[in-house]
Amino acid sequence: MAKADILKINEDEILWVKESFGLSGNTDEQLLKQLSSQFNIEMICLTLGDKGACVLKDGKLFKHAGYKVQVADTVGAGDAFLATFIACYLQGYPIETTLDNACKVGAFVASQVGANPDYNKKIYHMALG
Repeated sequence: MAKADILKINEDEILWVKESFGLSGNTDEQLLKQLSSQFNIEMICLTLGDKGACVLKDGKLFKHAGYKVQVADTVGAGDAFLATFIACYLQGYPIETTLDNACKVGAFVASQVGANPDYNKKIYHMALG
């Protein structure tokens, strides 16, 4: 983590990190700020499963509640979230838009059977405008 500029971590991993590195925070924001400070990480994305995700960037926490879908298969949803997050971030989208798009695509994948469902143009444009 000391070499990371951007870290993506999930809700289970943050608990392991808290215990392993002696973080004392009780909220996601406190934990992410402590982690960012301890390892000098510019941006941390915390995924929270069906509760959405949040991003700490420049000391500010951005939250997204996620999208409620009928879950068919969660395999691949996290990967789809991260791929969309990275693509949007590298294209210069604002963090709020990046987080929203990543949550949309992750939710879409979770609503489909299989880790790599077909993405059609309608789904792509719904997520990425």
